[in-house]
Amino acid sequence: MKKIFLSLFLALCFFTSCSDDDDDNNEETIDTNLPEELNFIGLISSCSDFNVYQVLDIEHPNVVLSINGSSRERLNLTEEFQTFELPDLEIEMAIGVWDQSMMGYNCNDTDSRDVALLRNWQAVSGTISISAIVTAQQGNTTYYTIDLLLENVVFQNEINEEQRTIDRLLIEDREVGWFPG
Repeated sequence: MKKIFLSLFLALCFFTSCSDDDDDNNEETIDTNLPEELNFIGLISSCSDFNVYQVLDIEHPNVVLSINGSSRERLNLTEEFQTFELPDLEIEMAIGVWDQSMMGYNCNDTDSRDVALLRNWQAVSGTISISAIVTAQQGNTTYYTIDLLLENVVFQNEINEEQRTIDRLLIEDREVGWFPG
């Protein structure tokens, strides 16, 4: 009888220890927190009347800064920098943490990936200075480049109110005015 129990015990130990790794261990977990320092140096996309996106860096391709303005006309943008205090009803600024890489996703109407926003950090204070230079006019479409200067922009986590700051970020010569599609 001891041999049977010993055999059953060893068999049980064998099958539980030789099983495949847990599914949770095989899946790459996505950190929904932001690094303490936000040094945006990744890919920049721009489109529409005024949409600019920048990936944090190569190590965080799922973290994206988005800056969306109502329109160049409503903001009265010119080639001279104009400064806006945040938050501003005409400018939406946030940092999104997505479930996968966003490299090349924004301003791309041919990418059919199904992506999900995991965490959102809204701009709650700071300033953004913007200039716009018209580069071409075709029919009803105006193409232009914009420069953006963010200073002391504080982003707040929507869940726990944790905050991160972009001390200074300059985004230059972004072509906008075109619409995907």
